[in-house]
Amino acid sequence: MGGISFQGDAFSSSGVLHLTKNGKDDNLTYSVGRAIYILPVHIWDGKTGNLTDFTSHFSLSPNSSTGSTENHIVAVEFDSYPNSWDPPYNHIGFSINSIESVAYCTWVGISPTGTVVNAWVSYDSTSRTLSVFVNSEGENLSLSHLVDLREVLPEWATIGISAATGASIELHSILSWEFYSSLEN
Repeated sequence: MGGISFQGDAFSSSGVLHLTKNGKDDNLTYSVGRAIYILPVHIWDGKTGNLTDFTSHFSLSPNSSTGSTENHIVAVEFDSYPNSWDPPYNHIGFSINSIESVAYCTWVGISPTGTVVNAWVSYDSTSRTLSVFVNSEGENLSLSHLVDLREVLPEWATIGISAATGASIELHSILSWEFYSSLEN
């Protein structure tokens, strides 16, 4: 997994990216990890104002047993734990400079071990639309939200995937991950 920096409890084993602890000898609660691409990605051009189009695809295998505007974060969350700021059900949401979702939909994709979930996150710079499309066991789900990334992110941004557990136990395994951006450097 060249070009990826592992932080916190994240690690790679047999080609699978594990974002949180998963070993039988580990305490699986309160585990935090992230994997980031080591080079910043050009999100928009400061001279021309042009935005990138991007697409990211990843496959994960879910296994279930307040923010600051200074963070400059755009996140797609696959949330299986209802915190006080969340809807009271599993959901997929867009979080912009906050842990609270600006748009979300019900996600029934938490399935027994062995299920593979494929997700595509894309941004269309012409329409300023951030979208996620999810496929799991033949079930499709999509969510879109309008956002001008020039108003939220710096010109160069870090791209990554993160996960955390609290008192509950959940494994966070990324089976594959790709990212493509259209903006020329």
